[in-house]
Amino acid sequence: MSELITVASQRDLQSDKEYINIRVDGASVLSNPFDFTDQSSRDKACDAYAEWLILNMQTALTADTFIHVSLEKWILQGLSISQKYKNPHVQDVARQLKLLLGLLQCGQKLKLICSCRQSDERVRCHADSIKLALEKMYQHHHRLQNIA
Repeated sequence: MSELITVASQRDLQSDKEYINIRVDGASVLSNPFDFTDQSSRDKACDAYAEWLILNMQTALTADTFIHVSLEKWILQGLSISQKYKNPHVQDVARQLKLLLGLLQCGQKLKLICSCRQSDERVRCHADSIKLALEKMYQHHHRLQNIA
């Protein structure tokens, strides 16, 4: 059985009827706001993205108004912000994750597409953090269903 969620590069994109292709690059609210130029800065950008994604999800649960997660913390740590970054509201990030979770719950399989994904899966991509978050949300949902 194949995975429910995979991560692929736009360069290696092939038509695959088993998966729904979901762009998570600069065109998406789930894009990585942090630029990188080498492996060291890629790892820092991926670490920062994982933290940014969690912060967006946590803030969306408590926010009464449409707000943005400030990137100042990471800028002060020396990270550069991508010029393509759209600065989505936390609610938009949460809405997109819920939409993807809904697809999984309906039995769909997702292929997260990112332009920075390398063929060597040991090279990190922010889409790995999205995949992990969705897998945890999906598992949590199934545990709750089994309790009910």
